[in-house]
Amino acid sequence: MKRMLTVAAALSIVLLAPAAWAWEIQLNCAELWGQGGQRYITGGVPLLPGQAKEVGDLALCVKNAKGELVAVPAQFRVLARYWRGDNSIRWVLADLQANMAGGDTKAFYLVSAKDGVPPTTQPAVLKARITVTDGNDTIVVDTGPAKFTVNKKKFAFLDSAVIDGVEMLAGSADMGNVMEDTLGNTYYGSDGTGKVSVAEAGPLRVQVRAIGRNMPRDGKGYSRGMYGYDYMMNFYAGSTDVNIDLVLTNNPAKSIGEPTFEDASLKLKLADGGKGYRLYGMAPIDGALAEGESVCLDQDSNGADTWQRCQGDFSSTKTVSFRGYKVFRR
Repeated sequence: MKRMLTVAAALSIVLLAPAAWAWEIQLNCAELWGQGGQRYITGGVPLLPGQAKEVGDLALCVKNAKGELVAVPAQFRVLARYWRGDNSIRWVLADLQANMAGGDTKAFYLVSAKDGVPPTTQPAVLKARITVTDGNDTIVVDTGPAKFTVNKKKFAFLDSAVIDGVEMLAGSADMGNVMEDTLGNTYYGSDGTGKVSVAEAGPLRVQVRAIGRNMPRDGKGYSRGMYGYDYMMNFYAGSTDVNIDLVLTNNPAKSIGEPTFEDASLKLKLADGGKGYRLYGMAPIDGALAEGESVCLDQDSNGADTWQRCQGDFSSTKTVSFRGYKVFRR
């Protein structure tokens, strides 16, 4: 019997019939943009009752020319259990890395490590490791080619990004999450830092979470601040990439009112080490930056067929000037 479940744009999971080993789940990874490169993949995988009690019971493999399983680096975290049954794993979050050619598809296999397959967390399998140091004032993530520093007291996204020994950022409390209201008052996420913590630390990926509120300075603006923020920052072993999910929040326990905002920005100031940029869309675009220049990715609409008005505005009034995103170098 086969069951297929799509868990992400580029991942499909097929539960296969039993083979020589107890069980296997095939994970198909497809490169959809025609642009090759290293990919860092995270996705949830469902398991049947009794297949695995703990993540140490799991291994991620590829198959060689003889059809033999060969372990590859992976990271696992339990998402849910069969708590009314045997408490075995119901859903597991799996991390893997794949070097993909444009339009390529690769198959990986989640199997039982008890069937003679070595665990993928063994040092012999892991060629690149990531480490995290959680201090009183900062969190430092070392991916190998890069070292990132996150401030726990004045969170401004990244205080430092050292790549191949070169500092790329000029850290500042004016950077990171910055908002502006319709009266021109500015609010800074660094002034309303709440909790910054390590949410996940594995051999392939470290996740740092930052929660806070954008606050005014010098008594100028709405004293209760301008919306909250919730960051999920992901760092990867052997990589200089940082993947960010940033959510502006409006969910206090009791309503405090929120004025309309004119602009919400995530700002980074480059040091002398940063002199260029690459934009990814239908095709990559490279550009150079002279001193004093910046790049801005601007969203002015919801991008859908109703692009001429903001999401949630059901009037006929046009509220935006263009559809989707524009990039400005200024």
